[in-house]
Amino acid sequence: MGRPKKYESFDVAGLAPHVIQTTGGCWEWQGARNKDGYGAVGIRDGNQRVHRLSYEANIGPIGDMCVLHSCDNPPCCNPLHLFLGTHAENMADCVSKRRHGKLGKGVLEGFMDVIRAYRSAGMTHDAIGRMLGVNGSAIRHRLAVVASMKEPDDA
Repeated sequence: MGRPKKYESFDVAGLAPHVIQTTGGCWEWQGARNKDGYGAVGIRDGNQRVHRLSYEANIGPIGDMCVLHSCDNPPCCNPLHLFLGTHAENMADCVSKRRHGKLGKGVLEGFMDVIRAYRSAGMTHDAIGRMLGVNGSAIRHRLAVVASMKEPDDA
């Protein structure tokens, strides 16, 4: 048997045979999925997430934005369930939907914008820690480490 098909482009016609529609309107990818449950296909430049390809094919360019799911269903590639957001918005969406699991030591880095926003809004370290599944002292420590790494002004 040959190698799996490498898609040159992604279009609705090429998508249909690999999708089932659920009662909630999701188009669930039935092909390969990555460890997080997102549909994945091999294209010329490597593996791509199906929901990103669906967004680009049906709505338009993504640029350096993230593609988020309003349905919170990783294998869904229905463009009506997809919207663009920044990395910080993606992390906030992840936290608000409790999809982050328990965060390890190095993972907090991706949440720093969210942590700063919650702190600016008056949220305690402990409350943020509970949301992220870590101790409040881990939040306090990470903020201190990041603050100490900033370059001093050259004034």
